[in-house]
Amino acid sequence: MVAPAGENKTAAQRAAQLRDEINGHDHRYYVLNEPAIPDAETAWHEFGRLTKFGGRSRKEAIAELAERYRLPKRQIYALVEAAKESVE
Repeated sequence: MVAPAGENKTAAQRAAQLRDEINGHDHRYYVLNEPAIPDAETAWHEFGRLTKFGGRSRKEAIAELAERYRLPKRQIYALVEAAKESVE
C-alpha cells in the first residue's frame, strides 16, 4: 500500500529533522566536547567531580545531572553504574 503524497513528505521532513538533530549532537560531542546527552564515561566523571570536589551527596549529584541533561534520575544512575562497573 502506498501512502498519500502528503504523508510521504511529512515522513521525509521528520527524517530530515532527526538527521539534523543527530548531526547537532555529533558536533557537540565530537567537536565541542559538550555533549547534550551524556555517555557513561561522561556521567561517571561529572558524578565524581560533583561528589568529590563539589561536596554533593550521591543523591544530589544524580539529581543535578538529571536536571542538567533532562533525563530521568534512574537513567543517570544507570549510566554512572555502567561506568563504575567498567572501571572496576
